[in-house]
Amino acid sequence: MSVAVEISKNQILLAAAQTAGSRFRLNVVSGIAIDAQDDAAAITAKLKELVDANGLAKSDAVAIIARSDGELRELSLPPSPDNELPNIVRFKAKSDFASFNDRWLLDFTPLDDNPSETRRVLASAISPAVADRNREIIEGAGLKLKRMVLRPLATIESLDKVLGDAPHLVIAPGDDNTDLIVAHGGKAVTTRTIRRQRSQTAEAQNRQLISEVRRTLASLKRQPGVGKVEHVLVLDEAKSNRHLSGDLTERLGLSVQLVDPLEDVVARKNVSDDFAKSRRWQYASLIGSLVGLADEKNPSIDFLNPTRPQEIKSDKSRYWLYGTLAALATLLIVGLGWWTLRSQAEDKKLQLERLITAQQANQAKGAKPSIETILGRTGAIDRWKRNDIDWLEELNQFSQHFLTADDAIVSNFDARLRRGTPEIIVKFKAASTEAEASLTRELEKRPYLVDPSQSRASSDKDYPFQFDATVGFIDEGPKWRLKLDKKAREFDFTPISPAEAE
Repeated sequence: MSVAVEISKNQILLAAAQTAGSRFRLNVVSGIAIDAQDDAAAITAKLKELVDANGLAKSDAVAIIARSDGELRELSLPPSPDNELPNIVRFKAKSDFASFNDRWLLDFTPLDDNPSETRRVLASAISPAVADRNREIIEGAGLKLKRMVLRPLATIESLDKVLGDAPHLVIAPGDDNTDLIVAHGGKAVTTRTIRRQRSQTAEAQNRQLISEVRRTLASLKRQPGVGKVEHVLVLDEAKSNRHLSGDLTERLGLSVQLVDPLEDVVARKNVSDDFAKSRRWQYASLIGSLVGLADEKNPSIDFLNPTRPQEIKSDKSRYWLYGTLAALATLLIVGLGWWTLRSQAEDKKLQLERLITAQQANQAKGAKPSIETILGRTGAIDRWKRNDIDWLEELNQFSQHFLTADDAIVSNFDARLRRGTPEIIVKFKAASTEAEASLTRELEKRPYLVDPSQSRASSDKDYPFQFDATVGFIDEGPKWRLKLDKKAREFDFTPISPAEAE
């Protein structure tokens, strides 16, 4: 259940409604007279009695604030986006409003939507005393105050089915005053409130109202964006406003339409008392606020929930993307590191198995002989190979490299094995000392390692010089094999376990 309450100097107006699906049902329409001597506590007690009688306790409530209880101004602002308007309006209100300060409640509604042109807004403010009095009475009666709206603008919101895009002047009579509201495009663009004395006759009141309508229409000529007003809506009963309708049509050339605010509302039987029935037109603003509350529609001006700059949320998707990419890169690096370490561990394990297998082979584990045995056998072969000299072939090679008989002759030729190394001991006579050097060069081509002795005199006149030479065999093959054998013998054959390898 939703409740709308308007507290004026002479009365309390209350309307309560509920929604059933898409259907809006007005259940309570009632009013209570207020005496001049009633204070806030007495007014609270009267409202609480009405709330309890209709079972409305703890319902959401909207407070209706009269135009005369605050200040209302149309402000002209520099070009600016909507998000900057709240701060600009508050700054502008300090100089344009008569009694405004930081404690006042302020809200506004834009009259245009082009941020590149001069902005116009309709701003309203109420004092803390007005706000506190309404809050104290409504919450003291057991209701939960949710909104605090301006009566002329709430009235326009109740007429959305009647108003079109064309400019309209809405006349909304109140208890002691009447609201003159100019609406364009379904929104209030300006409003005035005039006081009407009850002591005046109906004719005098009509004359005053027509005069104020004329002044209101004249003021619109200075207001940009509003065309000529040709239609008037009067929120009242037709039978009591025939003369007013005729005067507005004849004197001002306006098309007049009378609207009953409760006409399209289904009310529960026997809810409205005689007080409410006789003043149905006063409930237009209450009905408009209840419809907006039921539809969860924000009112044009709400002093409790004013328009504020929207927080511009930074787009964090980019940071999420960067974070995700960083996390993926980290996972990739960790995965690559794990794969590398695992591969190294597998390779280490494989190499260790090969080492153990080689050690077992070196120690003659299984059917294969040990390395020592193999080296012993190959050593014996090498020794046999070195001692197996084809002396006839060597004698043939020596003869081919020896000098001619004109230069030298062999007097003695001895072939032997000395400490496992083959060598030839040769004694020869030469015709000159140069023959010895020439012979050494020829024999080294074999190749042999020639170790000649110093020359001696010979008794042979054809070969006066005598020489001795030791010719050694040069074999590179056994030397590198001996080095390999030595390295193999120096190898440590002590077996190791996989745990020791770690």
